[in-house]
Amino acid sequence: MKPLIVIQQEDLFLLIKEAVEAGIKESSYYSQSKEENVLLTREEAASYLKITPQTLSKKVKERKIKAISYGRQYRFDISDLDLFLKTNRI
Repeated sequence: MKPLIVIQQEDLFLLIKEAVEAGIKESSYYSQSKEENVLLTREEAASYLKITPQTLSKKVKERKIKAISYGRQYRFDISDLDLFLKTNRI
């Protein structure tokens, strides 16, 4: 039989909160350092901007969003995507 662990409610809430915050930080693109070049694929960048990959490709062709070309594929710097979001507010 495994031993029973007794924990106070406040301590349990604190442990859960810390675990959730750590999980969010690990899974977020934005949590990575701004000094690092965080490069996203077309699908990741589209998801980050909440648009379709086709719309993202259209914005690249219109030169509204900067992209880095790797042969026939594009990569997107997250700081460029943030700049696009900031400069295209209505």
